[in-house]
Amino acid sequence: QRRRCGAASMAEQRPREQRERRTRGLLSSYYGVGANAGDPLDLDGPNFNSDKYVHGLLEGQGLNDLVCKGNDLVTEIKSLDSDMQMLVYENYNKFISATDTIRAMKHKVEGMEDEMNQLATNMDRIIESNHKIADNVTGRRGRLDKLNSVRKLLLKLQFLFDLPRKLQACVDDGEHEKAVRYFQAAAKILKHHGHLSSFQPIHDEAVEIVGRLKRKLEGSVADDALSLGKLSECVRLLMQLQGNHEELLERFAARSRELIRTAVTGAAAGSPAAEGAEEWAPGEAPEAEAGATAQCARLGETYVEATLAFASEFAALFVRGLEEPARPGAASSGAASASAAYARERKLALLEQCVRDTFDKYAALATATVAADREGDWCSVEASTGLIQTLTKSAAVVVEECAASGVPLPKLRAHASTFCAKLAREAVAEEARGLEEGLAAALTGLRTAARTASVAVSHRTVAPKFQDLVGTAAGAVLEAVDKAIQSVRPLLLALPGQGLVKDLVSRLVGALRGLLEAICACEPAAEAKAAAAAGATPTATLAMTFCAFSSELAGRFKGELPRIVTGHLMFARAEWAGPLPVDSLVADLQAAASSLNVRSVDLLAREMVGELRAAFAAADWGRMPQ
Repeated sequence: QRRRCGAASMAEQRPREQRERRTRGLLSSYYGVGANAGDPLDLDGPNFNSDKYVHGLLEGQGLNDLVCKGNDLVTEIKSLDSDMQMLVYENYNKFISATDTIRAMKHKVEGMEDEMNQLATNMDRIIESNHKIADNVTGRRGRLDKLNSVRKLLLKLQFLFDLPRKLQACVDDGEHEKAVRYFQAAAKILKHHGHLSSFQPIHDEAVEIVGRLKRKLEGSVADDALSLGKLSECVRLLMQLQGNHEELLERFAARSRELIRTAVTGAAAGSPAAEGAEEWAPGEAPEAEAGATAQCARLGETYVEATLAFASEFAALFVRGLEEPARPGAASSGAASASAAYARERKLALLEQCVRDTFDKYAALATATVAADREGDWCSVEASTGLIQTLTKSAAVVVEECAASGVPLPKLRAHASTFCAKLAREAVAEEARGLEEGLAAALTGLRTAARTASVAVSHRTVAPKFQDLVGTAAGAVLEAVDKAIQSVRPLLLALPGQGLVKDLVSRLVGALRGLLEAICACEPAAEAKAAAAAGATPTATLAMTFCAFSSELAGRFKGELPRIVTGHLMFARAEWAGPLPVDSLVADLQAAASSLNVRSVDLLAREMVGELRAAFAAADWGRMPQ
């Protein structure tokens, strides 16, 4: 056992000893440190004594250790031989590569000397020519500079003298942007020297021409047939001509709003937009529409494209210049920065207001399109869901695209959600009215079935067929509730956080309370007269039917109603955190059942008394047995 442990210990120590010896050898070889040069037992040292090394091994180690040591030495010898061969091979390859490199350099360097000589000769000629030119020009450099300055001045004067003619030509040819650029280039000179007799006529004529151009541009801005691109160009030129920025801002916003409305109205009419909005139309209108869905989609595309174009032009004209920060160290830089930030926010607010106004127009047209397609039944859940999805998608695209271009519209999405929530509430109300009608129909059906069915009533015991009738009616009530929630669920998913779930739950509870009131409103005396006139089932059966129906609903409401509601609306549990008033409904139903039970028993007793009286009146007491 000790030998095995010793052998295992030696096997673990051998790799470590080899690494240490190799490290010492490398350090000793390259740096002259890390090894004892005078140690006769160091295999890698220069004073290694093989006899002492072997003698030490024989004295200190057993046979197994000696065998292992010999194997290690053989392995190291083979490893050293392999390393030596690899080094020789690598050095040989490097030697061959160096030889090839030297040979290539030799061929390239042979012609380099002639090229360098030629380059030196060319440089000498260039230097000599430069000296000659400098000697010739030195005396006339000042004169040349003066002549060059005079030439530049003459060109400027020529431009000024030709300015009225150029301005008039640009105005006549419709090149308004070029005319404004010419006038701006000469504006400073004319402003400073316009009082001189030489420049006064030029200044007056140029100002007159630009004034006519300005009035022409202002007239174009008021033109209803002007497209958005032309409108933006006119406003930009007027701003460059020192126009009233605030007035231009208001006019541009108002005209753009009308252009968007025209474009959307044209798309809603099934034809391209009216004059001035043709560049926004996504394509020529198809000859036939594929229904309200396709028309609403085309409306949405038109609105998005028109609104994005308007927002881009608005930002380029009135917002982008306000994004530049004030220069550090400038006087009143803080106040200027605050003023620019305020102006930017105010203009962005105006832009968003215009976008919201045009969204309202677009949403109204889309709603009218759906209403026309469904003959006025636009507030159904199916129609409202598709319409709301289209409207919210259009608003989201506008918000995202504008934000990506640096024009935030933070309130548009909320505005669209509010508009869509109003539509959704009307759809929920319509579905609730349908639920109320369904519950009333179920109650009427139960009353009719109870009158016409052949059921046996013996005091307070109801026949099995009667129980099936009541159970079917109660199941129809819960099925109507389940169907109503399923119908409006897509609306609730499309508009989270708008209070629609709470509104739906409230309307469901109201419909169920309406059913309860209808049950409680049952008057056995009135039912008795109607049953007697029709020769139908005795009215006690009707009273017992409503009593059993109330009891059945109480049991099912308590067990199934919370499961139905929470199962469909679990995704929005936080919106109606309050518990359902199931206990209150159940208590009211049980109270109604108790009241109906008392009235039915009273009615049954009255019927029995009437039957006994009729029997006594019809009996022949004279022939009765003694």
